[in-house]
Amino acid sequence: MNAIVLAGGKSKRYGSNKALVDIRGKTLIELIIEKLQKSFSKVYVVGNQEIDYSFLSDVNILKDLIPGKGPLGGLYTGLKFSDSKYNFVVGCDMPNLTQEYFRFLRAQEKNYDVLVPCYNDYIEPLAGIYSCSCLKEMQKSLTEGDLKIKSFYGQVKVEIIKEELIWEVNDPAYLFYNINYKADMKRLRKYFKNAGEISGTISNCKNLEDKRECS
Repeated sequence: MNAIVLAGGKSKRYGSNKALVDIRGKTLIELIIEKLQKSFSKVYVVGNQEIDYSFLSDVNILKDLIPGKGPLGGLYTGLKFSDSKYNFVVGCDMPNLTQEYFRFLRAQEKNYDVLVPCYNDYIEPLAGIYSCSCLKEMQKSLTEGDLKIKSFYGQVKVEIIKEELIWEVNDPAYLFYNINYKADMKRLRKYFKNAGEISGTISNCKNLEDKRECS
């Protein structure tokens, strides 16, 4: 199984490219990639033409096949290039995902097209697994201009991991913490430890903007 990092956002709310923010000598995206490389065969980073990620080691850098289509366009590009049927997908601003979480996802029976976790009654679409079998439906959404990650969910088989199961791995507020604003980064730095991990539970986390109620 491969991993796809979506790093083509403009970070308007943050004010600058949050993926490149330095944390103790490494960028945020480097910290995420280092974790992914321990669990997945290949790591793809999908960006845009304006951002240079060539400094990253042992990753496949991809430019959006269809520029300006947001996370859905990035996901489509990653799946299009990946040589694995199933791919773990994450944003470039979710540094708390753990090896235990990756193993938990990979252990689930592969009878799905999309496998996503549920937290606080909302789906976390950028912390799950997507199959290349979704490409046709994703392309249809892109053509029609429906750019939400969830836009094609109704046309494929989606398995939702209930929150109580996530708790068996870790506190979901910790796992799914993401960086939208500079205040989020400040809170992240507070919890960052010398070993390169974040300790404890970060409460009052802002969830991803593209949500779907769990059902």
